[in-house]
Amino acid sequence: MTSKRGQQKLSHLFLEIPSPMTIIAVSAFFFGYGIPLSIANYFYNVCSELGVHVTVDMYSFYNGWAHENHELHQARYYNTKHKKFIWINAKDHPQLETVLPEVSDIPLGFADTDLSELI
Repeated sequence: MTSKRGQQKLSHLFLEIPSPMTIIAVSAFFFGYGIPLSIANYFYNVCSELGVHVTVDMYSFYNGWAHENHELHQARYYNTKHKKFIWINAKDHPQLETVLPEVSDIPLGFADTDLSELI
């Protein structure tokens, strides 16, 4: 399951109608990289080209993660620099923490997926 979610990160942005799970995944990815909400929301809405705006949902996730002081493992995102899934933790726990078990060999582009023919 984790591997499939990693492979579908780009499809969440460009090809799928937003669902709660895809909005969480995309929001966590942007939040994990420190992308401001306004930019993340704009990028997601422009790139999806589906005419579905997810501003309220993204704000809700960003706000919860940004203001939590103690909770660990709030969400996970794929960190392309470390090539691992990383947990989003509360402010009191700012360390990078790998999601276990680790998943390897996650394609980062469309070429290695069944989506390449759709583009």
